[in-house]
Amino acid sequence: MVRARICTAQSNVPPRALVAKPTPGVDVVAADPTELPFASASVDGVVLCHALDVAADRRATLREAARILKSGGRLAVVGFNPLSLWFLTKPLAAFRELRPVSVPRLSEWLTVLGLAPETRPVYLNYRAALPTSLEGGWWQSASTWLNRVQPPFGGAYILLATKEGRAFLYQGHDQRHGRRELAPVVMPNATRQADSAP
Repeated sequence: MVRARICTAQSNVPPRALVAKPTPGVDVVAADPTELPFASASVDGVVLCHALDVAADRRATLREAARILKSGGRLAVVGFNPLSLWFLTKPLAAFRELRPVSVPRLSEWLTVLGLAPETRPVYLNYRAALPTSLEGGWWQSASTWLNRVQPPFGGAYILLATKEGRAFLYQGHDQRHGRRELAPVVMPNATRQADSAP
C-alpha cells in the first residue's frame, strides 16, 4: 500500500499539482531526496521511478532510500538504460538533463548498501530505437521475441532488490575460552519473521 508520494526539488510536477488531485490515503511529501523526512528502517518498500536519472547526487539518493528501508524491505528502481539502442539513436540534446545509471553500476551500488538484487532486471521499450512507422506482423513477432529473451539494450529497466538484515545465532558454550559467542548471520527477511512470530 502506498502511504506517501515524494516530490523532489528536481521534479517537474509541483506538489500543488498533486494536492489538487489527491489520492485517498496517500500523503504528498516535498523533500530533498538525499534527506527524506522518515526515520531509519521505517519503510517496507520504496519505488524510485526515474529518480536516479534526474538526481543531482545519485549515490546519496540511493543511500537515503536504503536508510529508510526496514530489514527485508524491497526497493524497486525504474530507470533509463544508458546502454540501450534508444540512447545510441537519439540526439544527445534530448538527454542533456538526464544522468542514467547502467544496471551493472546500479547493482554494485546496491550491494555496497546491503541490498541484494532479487532477480535479473526486466528491460522495456525496445521499439523506441526503431522507426515509429514500423508496423505489421513481423514487428509483433520480433517484439514478442525481444520481451521473452530480454537482451540488455531496452530503453528502460526495472530492478528489484531486498535489504538484507543481520541476526545472531547462539553457538553455545566455547570450551576453549570459557565464554559464549554469537555468530552473525545474514537474514533477508529478519524483520518480517520477527513481526510474524507469536
